[in-house]
Amino acid sequence: MLGQALQGLIFGPFGAFTAELFPTEVRYTGASLAYQSASTFGAGFTPALAAGLVVLGGGNLGLLGWAWVVTFVVAAVAVLLTREGRSRDLASIS
Repeated sequence: MLGQALQGLIFGPFGAFTAELFPTEVRYTGASLAYQSASTFGAGFTPALAAGLVVLGGGNLGLLGWAWVVTFVVAAVAVLLTREGRSRDLASIS
């Protein structure tokens, strides 16, 4: 239940956030490629990487936990460094 609520909090604003990153000519394609690439590489390899980290940690989940912490920190920094798009011209790329 909590996981579904958190998923809604993340993916609710994700569409608008991703769409603001691209100019109007390529907005749909850019947002779709970003979402599908992240799903493929992120979700596709996550089980194998998680299993490998547990094996590398000798069955201890600590290494996997730290990998998640690092992932969340990198994601938070990336979001914070992304410029706000509400004041940008919709036709501009930069």
